[in-house]
Amino acid sequence: MRVAVFAMAMTLTGCASAPSGTEPACLVFEPICASRADTGDTIAQIIGHNVAYEAMCGKVESCESKQ
Repeated sequence: MRVAVFAMAMTLTGCASAPSGTEPACLVFEPICASRADTGDTIAQIIGHNVAYEAMCGKVESCESKQ
């Protein structure tokens, strides 16, 4: 019975198509703005996150535009 359910699930998902590239991530992925309370390590991680966002999504956003 489990094999039949697994086989059925595999055939149903075989027809599904996922968007190519990083477009799905860019719908929910956005830059992070640092605050004065953040530590140096946190700011370094925020910068890394924002660099990855720019590379993946091709968008450059500044924190000033979000205020």
